Amino acid sequence: MIALDTNLLVRLFVNDDPRQAEFVRRFLQELTPEDPGFVSTVVIVELAWVLEDTYGLRPADIRPLIRGLLESSEIVVENAEAVEAAVASSHRDLADMLIHFIGAGAGCERTVTFDRTFARIDGVGLLRR
Repeated sequence: MIALDTNLLVRLFVNDDPRQAEFVRRFLQELTPEDPGFVSTVVIVELAWVLEDTYGLRPADIRPLIRGLLESSEIVVENAEAVEAAVASSHRDLADMLIHFIGAGAGCERTVTFDRTFARIDGVGLLRR
């Protein structure tokens, strides 16, 4: 298994450097289900942030890209169930949802926050001061 970093996936998705993007495509074609690429949860969060903040993509544009990683037999995504649940949610902030679903997967009964918008999600509570 080979770990993939954020920059590699950004080059693939935004094609802002066609030469590097082609190199990434060729590299990814060499991956197999027996020898897959690995995408950590940190890379998923950073990827979403870079695509939105630097390249102006909307969450609705980013979620299908992440879903494509989840559906690939040549890619293993860390915490895949939590990532899938976060991608499927309607909440705008993917990182918030990953925090919540990873916690739930670890047996947490709820997620607490000061973020009033995030606290509207089922299973997330507002921490009162």
